[in-house]
This record gives sequence, C-alpha cells and structure tokens, in this order.
Amino acid sequence: MFYAKEVKRLEEQLQGAQVIDEVEVRTQGIELGCRVVLEDVARRSTEMVELVNPEEADVELGKISTQSPVGKALLGLGEGAEVQVQTPAGRISYRVVGIEKRKGR
Repeated sequence: MFYAKEVKRLEEQLQGAQVIDEVEVRTQGIELGCRVVLEDVARRSTEMVELVNPEEADVELGKISTQSPVGKALLGLGEGAEVQVQTPAGRISYRVVGIEKRKGR
C-alpha cells in the first residue's frame, strides 16, 4: 500500500534526523539553516536563499536544498567568497554578500 511505503520512508528519515539548535548555527560559514544573500555577478542582482533539507526545499519561497547544485556549492563558504555553479540554466557566478542565522521556525 502507498501509505505504508510512505510511512516507512518517513520513519527511516527520522531515524537519521538531528535537531539543530538555532544557537548552534554559525554565521562564519554557510551551512544548513543559514539564510544567504547572493549576488549574481553577471547580472549584478541579489537574492536571499535559505539552505534547507531536501524535503523542505521550495524555490518559490527561496528555500534551496543543501543537495542542489547551488546548495552544495555554497556549503562552507564565507562572506565575500565567489563560486561558479553549473545549473540547468547554465553556469552562474555568485558572490556571497551576507550570511544570517535562520530566525525561529
């Protein structure tokens, strides 16, 4: 049954889950739970994204997965860092303008 499979999948995910205390999220480097202000170097435009688990990703809301090409490329970077990312839309160069902790849930 579909529901049994979905419940089993969710149980497996929860077994490996860790609760991350907001206080523990550092702003020196980008990691899960951070909000990041990015500048598209070519377009000279900025956007804010939040790095989340794949299950929480919602591009329309600016929530990108840590497993996406952009999310993977940002992990561990600090303010001022530049990175080039190969996306389905092509290669994009980003500059990290700011990093913030995720505020409340």
